Amino acid sequence: MKNQLSFAHLLTLLFSALTFLIVPGRVSLACPGSCIGWDCIDNPNLATAAFVQLNLDSANRGPQWWYNQLAAMNDIGIDTIIVQYTGLDDGNDNLAFYDSSIPGVTPLTSSDPIEYILQAADDLDLEVYLGIHLITYFDIGGTYSAQDIIQRGKDTIDELDSIYGYYGRNHESLSGWYFPQEINDLIALTPAYSQLGQDLIAYTGQLSDYAHATTGLVTMISPYFGQSPDAQAYAQWWDDVALPNMSIDIISMQDGVGTRRTTLLEARQVFAALQPVLERQEVELWSTNEAFDQIHGFPVDDAPYFQAVPATFSEFQSRLNSTAMFVKKAAVFEFTNYLSPYNGSGQSLDLYQQYMDYVDEEVQRLDVVDYHYELASTVSFHPAARDDDLDKLSDFVTGVMSQGPGSSFSNGTFVGIVGQGTGPKPAIVLDLGKRRHIDSVSIYYLVDASSGIYAPQEIVDVANALTISTSLDGTSFLERVSTNEFVPWQRDQADGSFELRKVRLDLEGVRGRFLKIDIRTFNDMIFLGEIAVYGRN
Repeated sequence: MKNQLSFAHLLTLLFSALTFLIVPGRVSLACPGSCIGWDCIDNPNLATAAFVQLNLDSANRGPQWWYNQLAAMNDIGIDTIIVQYTGLDDGNDNLAFYDSSIPGVTPLTSSDPIEYILQAADDLDLEVYLGIHLITYFDIGGTYSAQDIIQRGKDTIDELDSIYGYYGRNHESLSGWYFPQEINDLIALTPAYSQLGQDLIAYTGQLSDYAHATTGLVTMISPYFGQSPDAQAYAQWWDDVALPNMSIDIISMQDGVGTRRTTLLEARQVFAALQPVLERQEVELWSTNEAFDQIHGFPVDDAPYFQAVPATFSEFQSRLNSTAMFVKKAAVFEFTNYLSPYNGSGQSLDLYQQYMDYVDEEVQRLDVVDYHYELASTVSFHPAARDDDLDKLSDFVTGVMSQGPGSSFSNGTFVGIVGQGTGPKPAIVLDLGKRRHIDSVSIYYLVDASSGIYAPQEIVDVANALTISTSLDGTSFLERVSTNEFVPWQRDQADGSFELRKVRLDLEGVRGRFLKIDIRTFNDMIFLGEIAVYGRN
């Protein structure tokens, strides 16, 4: 997200032309009780917030266009919209996306995208966090007055609140403020930038206090980290230096994977270090997960501009998955350019539709209240692949390919399962808590030929590779479905395969409370990421 804020890139976005597409209407994602998103689906792998980055094209769109954008977000379970900024100042041009009367600020358009967003959010029962002015030179190498920028922020909060808040148009969806100046680990941990770090802390703290006092709304920032981050040192800086002086409510940390600054493993390490710090400081930790892949600009190449394309679904899912266990809420960056079905990009439309299918499936996911291993044990040769607390296969983390071949199996997101001697092979028994109609079961597993880890395999004349049985009482099980449709281990060995794979078996609504999953493999070892059960009451 940091690289997207270069003014040259912003000007490119301001003059980009987006094509309006018609997408068939859908019923809004909803569960009994008319809830959506986090409150309805307790699944951190789903993004329930989205950033919107305004540009000249979107700023000149009408209310129906914006309603369609927010309705598309609502359809995939997004309940919170973060408008990244409502104005831009690069030291030469000082622009606003609304009718600002602040001295020196020029309204960029006669349209009112802020009003359209808030009105649509009112109608759809969504929450909106408005970003204040972004000052692009309030950064490394910039010349600035921190107090002038802080005063500008206060003026912007006052103006936005007076127009759109309680004493203005009284939009119920206006729920918080977003401060777009971004703190990073380079600024935090480099002595040469300590003054800039202190100024950013003062900016965040003073504006947060001001917003709390004058509007009563919550405040939010989205910092980031760069290449090869020192997760523990960065977390310690937040704990000792920044948070005691900020009074911020939400930190939505950027994952940095789409910009190619960091890896999934590095992101996990930073979030793991930050989570206990923010919990102790009573600040909510969210993730800002990038729905794009950067193809030009630092650190990808030496191009003087930023360019990105929508991520593939598997890449986007892996980013959500890598940080899910640490956060209260996941936000996608950025919806209108990379995930919207209305921006004219086939890649964006594909990502939206695949993600929608994923959400539709996850809405039907059943809780697994307990499970145990029968005639099997989890591997003891690497502690990170054990499952002593019996929670890894139902924690909504499908397995993260964060460390490459030969190491990912030990990153803590997979469970290694081995059979016991020459007897029956591994089985996992799941308890759904009560009798349910079970429609399907999805099992995520790792294939890593370099480590001798393969897909389930048929034991000829003995057993199928995967068999699922159900029971009403946990004692008498009836076999329901089985399959041998897995890639032979010899082929994966020859190909040097390294993949996270999923197998889904349909149970066609059979009634049951307990499931027994019998997995066979030629070498008595398999690594699972997650078992997801879908169905109805």
